Amino acid sequence: MPSGVFDSILLKDLWGTDELRAIFNDENRVQKWFDFEAALALAQAELGIIPQAAAAEIARMAKVENVDLEAIAAEIRRTNHPLVPALRALQATCADGHGEYLHFGPTTQDVLDTGVMLQMREAHRIFLRDLKAIGRVLFTLAEKHKGTPMVGRTHAVQALPITFGHKCAIWLAETGRNYERLSNSRRARSSAAWSARSAPRRRSAIAPSISTPR
Repeated sequence: MPSGVFDSILLKDLWGTDELRAIFNDENRVQKWFDFEAALALAQAELGIIPQAAAAEIARMAKVENVDLEAIAAEIRRTNHPLVPALRALQATCADGHGEYLHFGPTTQDVLDTGVMLQMREAHRIFLRDLKAIGRVLFTLAEKHKGTPMVGRTHAVQALPITFGHKCAIWLAETGRNYERLSNSRRARSSAAWSARSAPRRRSAIAPSISTPR
């Protein structure tokens, strides 16, 4: 049974949406780890660090449906490590020993941080889309009710009358600023992380090849 509001049958839709749950669930979390590992392997193969065949096999098998999440969860409980069991599960799916080249150099934090960034990048598009929709509704309301009177408020008491359209225009301006700030943060949310010992010469070798939507 769920024990938190985000998974509660009764309350979950007060705190989240199906779209965002699909982004931040365990399946997508593990997939983002695998996306990192596939991109790293392909970049390392391109630079001659690992064999091309190994990279191709790792990328081919780096799909969450190829592993058993319940078995990974059991290993996480046993080892108290959040990533290694998932990597071992992926390694076991690779043919001809190619899995030995999986995770060749990066740290756990490289994978986890980049995985969260990829999830945030997916969520970021939803936030921008929804803010646009909210802005369109507020614009319509501001136009429709520009002459509709309502009570103004100050210090939690009634003040001089204003119009509901004016109130909506204020909300619209605030929403526009929020949209602009979120749009400007897109680049900051699109950075992959890896340690110096695992970086293959150019930072740009990995980041463009990490796929967000599968």
